[in-house]
Amino acid sequence: MGFGRPGCANVYSKTVTCHHQPVLRLIVLALGTLILVACGGPGPTAAASPSRASVIDTCLVGRWTSTGVVVRNGATVTASGGTGQVITFSSAGTMAVDDTHMQPLMLTSNGQHATEKFSGTSTGTVTTRGGRLSYKPAAGSTESFSLFDPVGSPVGTPSVDTGLETSYMCTPGTSFGLNEGGGIGLIYALG
Repeated sequence: MGFGRPGCANVYSKTVTCHHQPVLRLIVLALGTLILVACGGPGPTAAASPSRASVIDTCLVGRWTSTGVVVRNGATVTASGGTGQVITFSSAGTMAVDDTHMQPLMLTSNGQHATEKFSGTSTGTVTTRGGRLSYKPAAGSTESFSLFDPVGSPVGTPSVDTGLETSYMCTPGTSFGLNEGGGIGLIYALG
């Protein structure tokens, strides 16, 4: 079952060569068709506070759990879900992602609906600089993402975690957010 407009080709696309998005991919409309793409793009940044002893912003060090998704003004998509993903940063430059308890991400754009489900775990190296985060998972990471159409049928094959390059914002001891592109981001709280 496709979800395009009559007279338009139903095209589903997952960006497989894209870097890992620990939270969600974004929905883009192209000729009325819902397309899942994924590389974090330009977005809000915060002044990073790297320590000389740390390769990452010290604000990020700790265990964070996603509490929800935000959509910037002007974005053509609505989103909900995405809670329960756990990301842990160490000052030594490691990042671990655990999707065991992450709720599916529900996306709607122009009346078209899709669901993305996350599973598995990922551990690797992370660096930050100037409000940008770069993550490379180690071999053996199992985190993957699967897209489903409005009736619950899988679209394409699951995308395996390949890394992340995106902007982030962090408020010390309170919250951080990862830009997922297309005006969408996930918010995390300590814990």
